[in-house]
Amino acid sequence: MEKKYTLPPELEKEIKKLLRPETDDSPVMIELWFGKPIQEDEPLPSPPEDLKHHIKKERRTSREAWFCAVFPASDVHLIHSTYEKISSWPLREVRLNGYRLPFMESLWLPLLFFYLAENHKTH
Repeated sequence: MEKKYTLPPELEKEIKKLLRPETDDSPVMIELWFGKPIQEDEPLPSPPEDLKHHIKKERRTSREAWFCAVFPASDVHLIHSTYEKISSWPLREVRLNGYRLPFMESLWLPLLFFYLAENHKTH
């Protein structure tokens, strides 16, 4: 008798995404991570008030405080305005669906904003 193996549904879904990425219908999400070093003599940093409702994750260590705002890639205007607001924060990282990609902040994000400029011209 042949033994059948079954995978957990979430693992099966991940394998399917790897083998057949064109079948993946999950939304593309952009994560804007931003943070500051924690200084002993200063209060703990917190995100700007107008971004608090976009913060989905927080990570604090003894040396840094990080915040993560998550947006669907289709919401280019909001991603752009948020990125402008966090541009002065000393620690920044941009992720795609939770993954760090090479050149995400220096190449892919500006390309997304280029779409914003092109889209603006047509309206």
